[in-house]
Amino acid sequence: MKKTALEKGFERELVIERIHFRGIHNNIKMIIRLETSISNEKLRDAVQKLSKTHPLLASRIILDEAGKATFTTENVPSLPLKTYRKDQTTCKEAIYSEDLDPINTETGPLARVILVDHPERPELVLYAHHVACDGMSLLYASRQLLEYLADPGREPEVLTPIPYSEELMRRYPPNIVNRFMINRVNSDWAKRRRLFTEAEYREMCKGSQPDGYTHISFTEEETTALRDRCREESVTVNSALVTAMLLASRATPELRRSDQMAFTVNIRGMLEADPGEACGMYASGVSLSLKYRDTGNFWDNARTAHRISKEKLNDPDALFDRRTTSIILDPTIYDALIFATFTDYEDKLVERFKNKIAQPNLGGILTNLGGVTIPREYGDIRVLDVIFVPPASGGGILAVGAGSVMGNLNLVMPYREPAFKEEVALKFTDALQRKLRELIYNDIRIS
Repeated sequence: MKKTALEKGFERELVIERIHFRGIHNNIKMIIRLETSISNEKLRDAVQKLSKTHPLLASRIILDEAGKATFTTENVPSLPLKTYRKDQTTCKEAIYSEDLDPINTETGPLARVILVDHPERPELVLYAHHVACDGMSLLYASRQLLEYLADPGREPEVLTPIPYSEELMRRYPPNIVNRFMINRVNSDWAKRRRLFTEAEYREMCKGSQPDGYTHISFTEEETTALRDRCREESVTVNSALVTAMLLASRATPELRRSDQMAFTVNIRGMLEADPGEACGMYASGVSLSLKYRDTGNFWDNARTAHRISKEKLNDPDALFDRRTTSIILDPTIYDALIFATFTDYEDKLVERFKNKIAQPNLGGILTNLGGVTIPREYGDIRVLDVIFVPPASGGGILAVGAGSVMGNLNLVMPYREPAFKEEVALKFTDALQRKLRELIYNDIRIS
């Protein structure tokens, strides 16, 4: 009998995704806060339909002796649904507990769904390894899960992730100098290549503190006021947020000092083949050198951030050059960099790259899901809020996840001790909140 699309196995080599493979505690989460109770039985069925929709979430990873990694859906357990009771465990505590049990990439699957149950205000968490998806992917998957939950008769649609590595290499090939240098490094590394097993990875994770996070929530009215003010000042909300991050870091002396800021970029619309709403790594990033200048007010500085970021976004090299370079570097070097950073593993070649790649000279990273929204109601199910939680940096770099999925802006800052202590995260979060609320309510110049 001929297999249907849902019954066929899915298999594809990791390429760009490969650098995220061994990222420590490299999990992303989408929290869905509901205003209505849900059926566990219907939810379990919806979760399995979601796993059929997104092959990468339902995959495991095969690592061969040369370090090549491959996604496969063959012999992968069902996508798990983990349940906690809200009267015993908060959503934040449930996520922390799940982080203590890292996703096993060798057995799969690469995602799980968490229910923090409550008769009136349950919370759902889509929890996935970053190797399988970006933040926008998880947002699309959240909406699809709710659609399956509201309509049990709805048949799952398969959304096959489209690889784009060959397109990048064709359109933005690494320059001759970079290619020559990387070939020499690869040749040197091949003589002593070190492969790290899943067991070693899990042991490394046990030795590192799972992520905590702080959270700021703005009302719809506050969010609209901020957007309107940004339009009046001819800047994007992103530009205002990274400028506010610079100011908040000034108010937090314990933070590392760097004028380099970065933000992630959704590249789905920049590819020749549209991946649609498939789960995958369809994100890149740009780095900005921003110094807050006391000679101008907040909006003067935000306009500078806006101008520089616009230039970067119109520069393909800024978006894709480092990504194409990463494709031709032996991926096991990235693994070794991570183990050299978080364990006692040592290698002279890896040490040469450690400061450049493992701990980039960045002050802050902003990940904003943008103005993408999802419906509030799915049949009898009503959504109160959706909150995106990115992974923390292991190098003490502050990271901020932003989203206004339900119309109100949420800012989440993950942190990981000891690189980023909780009291420092709280101090930065308080300063960031105060600066943004001053912009919204006081309409004054901030210097």
